[in-house]
Amino acid sequence: AKAGFVYSLGLYAQERYNFSTGASAWLQTTYGVFTVLGQVAIPLILTRLSKRNSIAFGVSTGCIAGAVTAIPGAPGWVLFVTEGFLAVGYVAFTVCCGVASEVCPPEAAGEATAVMNIGLAITGALGPIVFGLLVTVFLHTAYPGGAFLIFTAIMMIAVALAFRLPS
Repeated sequence: AKAGFVYSLGLYAQERYNFSTGASAWLQTTYGVFTVLGQVAIPLILTRLSKRNSIAFGVSTGCIAGAVTAIPGAPGWVLFVTEGFLAVGYVAFTVCCGVASEVCPPEAAGEATAVMNIGLAITGALGPIVFGLLVTVFLHTAYPGGAFLIFTAIMMIAVALAFRLPS
């Protein structure tokens, strides 16, 4: 879902906020910068939080990003803030890969990590298509941020599941 969110954000910015192509490019560039900063922050986050709480933190930032983007009447600069939340949220996937290698027996750890990477590849391929379709459908309704509310609901379920993980 996150890949779809990121790629659809440019379309949303152009259609809802009348961002120019250049402004949309800056939006994508900002995401790249925030992702690098997020990668630097991940070790800091992991040293202060348990793995379960790190996953919950990462998923929660995605939830916040979706909710903030869906706010009706929010100014366009909010989209740049949203990308910061999404980039820091990458910590959840990083921790999940590490947990798989610790929780599974050594002979199954590679298989568990492969399954997670396959899931990531599938969502990375289908997410932009499905979420882009949702954004396009909702853009021309009374509530153009509806697709981001759906994203937020999915992320809220993920947050609840993250807190059910063993510490």
